[in-house]
Amino acid sequence: MQFVDVSVPAGGMSKSRVTAADEETVEDVNLYLYHRQSGACFRRYVRSATPIRLRLPKGEYDIYVIANYGTAMGEQSQTDVENFQFVLSEESDFEDSGVLPMSGDCTIDLDGNRAIEVELKRLVAKVDVKINM
Repeated sequence: MQFVDVSVPAGGMSKSRVTAADEETVEDVNLYLYHRQSGACFRRYVRSATPIRLRLPKGEYDIYVIANYGTAMGEQSQTDVENFQFVLSEESDFEDSGVLPMSGDCTIDLDGNRAIEVELKRLVAKVDVKINM
């Protein structure tokens, strides 16, 4: 068994021109690691952005992070996590939390203890459409 420390830095993302939400804060993390050889899923939910330490078997892993979802997402298939979409119909939908939902993914070959960072990108964008008639 090997140790992997996964961190999710959100800083450095490009800022939206107008938004009421914080685009850099990570309040909670749903972390999914899928072992390519066995198909096993290892998951964690944490209410912070501190590095998450897991003890895992050696092998290749597909890693997915969904941040600022607000709650544990529970068991998910890899397909469901790969195709995850977050829909906001109104800007006010995220005013309670004040943070934007974000996600990121990567693949690693774990053959010894290591620390990795999974870069996050926001899952929503604001689009204003002006129709001239």
